Amino acid sequence: MNQDPLLPANLHYFHAAAREGSFHAAARACVVSQPTISKAVQALEAELGVALFDRIKHRVYLTVAGRELAALCDRLGDQVAAFRTELERLQAGPPRGPVRLAALRTMGTGILPELAASVARDYPDIALSFTFAAPGEIHDLLRLGSADLGVVPGPSPPDLDRDALGRDDAMLVVAPHSRTPGRINHHELARLPLILTSRANPYWAEHLAPFFSSRSLEPRIAMEVDQGEAIIALVERDLGASILPGHLAAGTIAAGRLRRVEVDGGLFHQDLELVTLKGRSVSPATHAVGDRLRAITGSWLLPKV
Repeated sequence: MNQDPLLPANLHYFHAAAREGSFHAAARACVVSQPTISKAVQALEAELGVALFDRIKHRVYLTVAGRELAALCDRLGDQVAAFRTELERLQAGPPRGPVRLAALRTMGTGILPELAASVARDYPDIALSFTFAAPGEIHDLLRLGSADLGVVPGPSPPDLDRDALGRDDAMLVVAPHSRTPGRINHHELARLPLILTSRANPYWAEHLAPFFSSRSLEPRIAMEVDQGEAIIALVERDLGASILPGHLAAGTIAAGRLRRVEVDGGLFHQDLELVTLKGRSVSPATHAVGDRLRAITGSWLLPKV
């Protein structure tokens, strides 16, 4: 077990002793003498002012402080490994190659265009392409090898590695010049003429229907429209209000095309996840796109209103 130059020698030898359960075994693992391990641990104990091991009949047992330090060493080891992986990526030069991203259809008018512009500016050798689909279809695209990354509402199936992107709060939106007040309650919401996605859309079954049902509300549905940008255009013309995912509504609110109305007690949310197929190697280009997507998505999920 070679000593990592990023970790102090005393800490490295202590960690080996904690992991192996004895100074003899730690010496064999580190290819050093037992006195080297003993002196390192004694020096560390003297520096910290606490005992790290109880020594009983030629055996050693971690003290409470020793267990805490061993846990810290585990975390440090993980962080050092992550740093070395990142260093290898940096040493390989600018990321290049294709990255296929499968995402929700509602992301095609805001987050993903911003992502494409950012990647084109900073990573000109990455060829980014998009596929828009429903969550289950995105899962299948990853399994079939037809996508490298996916953006879906969680929780994702266990065969996918997932990374939380953030909480996506639903928003009630109206035209900027609408007479709807800036704050209403749930019963007032149900009386508004609503332009919502169709009942065949997963967003209805997973979010809208449970929301109305749990509050015993009968929404006044003026229109069902199965395309996000079309809903926005209709609301913008003051033909009704709508409940939209935050990532879809945020850009239009910031641009002044729509106005957000606060609802007492809130609406609902979905937790967005960045997913890859478990066990599949992820290219440096895919890592770069994922990192950029995390930064961009965070700014869209928390709009200033």
